[in-house]
Amino acid sequence: MLNAIDDEGVTGKDPGDRSATTRVHGYQAEPSRRWTVYQLAAAMILASLFSTIPAVLDIIEHLRSVDSVGVARWAYLLLLVAMVQSAYTIYMVQLPDWGTVWVVSLATLILAFLYAMLVAVLIMGQPQSQIVQLLGLEDQMHGNRAAGWCAIMLSLTCLLAYAAGRTSVRWYQACQMLAESGSLNRRKSAQ
Repeated sequence: MLNAIDDEGVTGKDPGDRSATTRVHGYQAEPSRRWTVYQLAAAMILASLFSTIPAVLDIIEHLRSVDSVGVARWAYLLLLVAMVQSAYTIYMVQLPDWGTVWVVSLATLILAFLYAMLVAVLIMGQPQSQIVQLLGLEDQMHGNRAAGWCAIMLSLTCLLAYAAGRTSVRWYQACQMLAESGSLNRRKSAQ
C-alpha cells in the first residue's frame, strides 16, 4: 500500500555530532494508486477543455465579426473556471495522495453546485433577469442552449466529483486498515 514511509536513517557515531546526516523519505503512493490519480486527472483536464468550447466559439465569433460588441462575460467566466479546475488537477497530479484527491473532489463538487444553480436560473429565469444580464447570456437563452450546456457540464462535473470522492475514500480506508493492522509500524521498525 505504501512504498516508503517517513524513514529516518542517521549516520555518524554520535547523535549530537553535527556532521551526522539525516535522510528522510516522504510518503509515496503505490504505482497503481498514482496511475488512478493520473487517469482521473486526464479526465478532469479533458472536462475543463470541453467546458471552454462555448467560450472559444464566442471569442472566434467576436474576432470574425466587425460589428461585434465584444466577448461576453460568461465566456471569460468559463475560461476562468477551466483554469481553476486545471490548477486543482495539476495540484492533484503533483501530490498524489488521498487528501489531495479529496480536496479536488470537493472543488469539483462546488463547481457542480455552481452549474446546478446556473441551470436553475437559466430554466426559470427570463432574459431580463439580473443574473442573465450580468453574465451576458440574453442571446444564449433562445432554445435553452445555455441551460442545455450547463446541464451537460453539471452531469460531467458530478460524475468527476463522484469518481474523485470514491477514489479518495477508498484510498483513505485502505490506509486506515494498514495503520490498524500495524503493518505501518512493522515497516517503519524494519527499516
